[in-house]
Amino acid sequence: MQCILRLRLLLTPLLLCLGLLVVSACAPFSQTYLRIDAPDATYHKPECGGGPKTTAYYPFHGVFISVDITHWIRMALHLPQGTTAELLGRTITIEGHTDDGPIHFTTAIAPASVGSFGSPGSPIFRRIDEEQLHPDPTNLGPFQGRSKGDQIIWYSFAAWEVPGRRHLSAPKGLKNGYIELPALRVNGRRFEAQRLPFQRELWRGFVPINC
Repeated sequence: MQCILRLRLLLTPLLLCLGLLVVSACAPFSQTYLRIDAPDATYHKPECGGGPKTTAYYPFHGVFISVDITHWIRMALHLPQGTTAELLGRTITIEGHTDDGPIHFTTAIAPASVGSFGSPGSPIFRRIDEEQLHPDPTNLGPFQGRSKGDQIIWYSFAAWEVPGRRHLSAPKGLKNGYIELPALRVNGRRFEAQRLPFQRELWRGFVPINC
């Protein structure tokens, strides 16, 4: 009888945990990701709130930039009312190290529909007008800043394996290195290409099952 009671005491916390997981529709998960170190950055999760905060979002001379290379290669310009910005370059370069040696990788980028990959879940990344759904594939700026309430417009750019259909992922096996973003013109002033360091980190947590 005592053995049965002890077994019940041991199983009760486990059953409670399993019950909570079922009710919340979440499951434990772990993965590695590439964390980009940008100045004064905040970090944001993919849509639905699951997984690591892979998207770095940071201020840049009156506007904001977001960048992510974990699942795809993409960046975006976030423009408050009254600001302007233009991409002067057309490529993103990744320099890094894998177990097999160094990698130097350069790819072209092109405008992408906001939400085409599942935009990060933060309100920062909400679409504010239809222009963001149907970008001109040849237009890299200058773009005019606009706002809607406390949200500002943003323009997304990505590397494509099949233009407009299948995104291009970062080279596999990267452990650390640098990502070089295109030169920009912001509010009439030119800024040369930025080199941002990144490193692979491990994330553990819970993710939604039916997201």
